[in-house]
Amino acid sequence: MNTKSVLAGSTSMVATPSSLSSRAMTSRHRSVGLRQRVERSAALCRLARYYSRMLGEQVTPRRTLLLTHAQVAVWALLFPVAMPMAARALCLLWAMLAVRQCRSQA
Repeated sequence: MNTKSVLAGSTSMVATPSSLSSRAMTSRHRSVGLRQRVERSAALCRLARYYSRMLGEQVTPRRTLLLTHAQVAVWALLFPVAMPMAARALCLLWAMLAVRQCRSQA
């Protein structure tokens, strides 16, 4: 088997930059579509109405996701379980970033 035939056979497997960007765009499009579907879900809309009543201001489904994310991060930090200090530090970092993201979107 010569090198030319091996290279000729393998060129079909090489990804071109245009195919990579189209796959990245498709993946990005899917994630945006997923977020929109989650934001339109009935459960999240009910939770947004609940947060609106509790906070006394209009809460969007996007902000509801951010509030829930921050709550889960803080809960993971404070949950009483034996965890290495490195894991606690990561949970603290996660909680700080989640709360910061929630505040910046307010």
